[in-house]
Amino acid sequence: MRNTARLVFLMMAITTSLPSCSQSEKGDGSGGVDERNDVTGVDEVDYRLVGDFKPESGAAPSPTKDPMAEGPWNGRFMTAVSSDGLDFAKTGTIIGDQLNVPDLVYDADGYLFLYFSGYTLGDRVNATAVAISPDDGVTWAFKYINFIGFGTRDPVDPSVVYLEDDGVFRMYATFNEPSEELSTYYAESSDGVNFVNMGKVFSAPEGPAMVPSVLRIGDTWHLFNNTLEVETIHHATSADGRTFDYAGTVDLTIGARRYFVSNGIAVPGGYRLFIYSRADRNIGSMFSTDGTTWESEGLRLELDTSSELEADFVKDPGIVRLPDGTYLMVYATNVPAE
Repeated sequence: MRNTARLVFLMMAITTSLPSCSQSEKGDGSGGVDERNDVTGVDEVDYRLVGDFKPESGAAPSPTKDPMAEGPWNGRFMTAVSSDGLDFAKTGTIIGDQLNVPDLVYDADGYLFLYFSGYTLGDRVNATAVAISPDDGVTWAFKYINFIGFGTRDPVDPSVVYLEDDGVFRMYATFNEPSEELSTYYAESSDGVNFVNMGKVFSAPEGPAMVPSVLRIGDTWHLFNNTLEVETIHHATSADGRTFDYAGTVDLTIGARRYFVSNGIAVPGGYRLFIYSRADRNIGSMFSTDGTTWESEGLRLELDTSSELEADFVKDPGIVRLPDGTYLMVYATNVPAE
């Protein structure tokens, strides 16, 4: 079942992630943009665009017998594009394998950041990392994240908001202290790579609060958390994004099917929340003007059962509006069995 498999991954990621370390001066990943130092006249490279590792190609052996497990060991990131944020066309582009739960955000410099949890990431296993693109997702530099204040375990399932006025990245993620239920913590960064633990922002009244999605609507921050069961999606609100008050559950349905929450973005006229169903193997969306009342917009993407590139499901989309007004989706699927 989905809940059991998801819990296996979460507990594995939380208990076995290797410690993060500071950024290396040179990596073996892709990326690298030359910039001229105005004082010395010497070309320099933005360290954020020098890769630390390259993503895997192919799946790792699964630690569970469930072929539909959502862990990153057999996950794959692929892309789709849309002119209106509703009708998405798959590109057939593979970003990398053994990756899970994508989230996309721009910074003030126009760099595109793809945050995710992964299985084999260079010399690390079960870690949270970022891929950074200077060209709207054409090329990526894969970077380790340096987490400060989380001990030896990375938080997982990142949802990141960039505060342009402050120049701050705020990451919301699943984490727990020993003997604590899985909760939502947040961390802050000035460069999108080095994050400092700022503490817990939300615990569910019952059960775990996992895989957060945070959306800022006006002066109110909205937090949505998946649980082990699709019937319960927690909703909480905040005035500052640092402490959230429980606002009850939210019903995300298309037809008679309940959906898990993934990521939300601002769109012309309101806000769009992307959701997914493993049972129906598709991605849908909901629309709202206030973040509290959501109306179904129908399906956005479905699994191609005849494809040699994806298998089992499409899920957990990360979406961003590109500078030209079109939309880029990074979605997760499984690597097809050989």
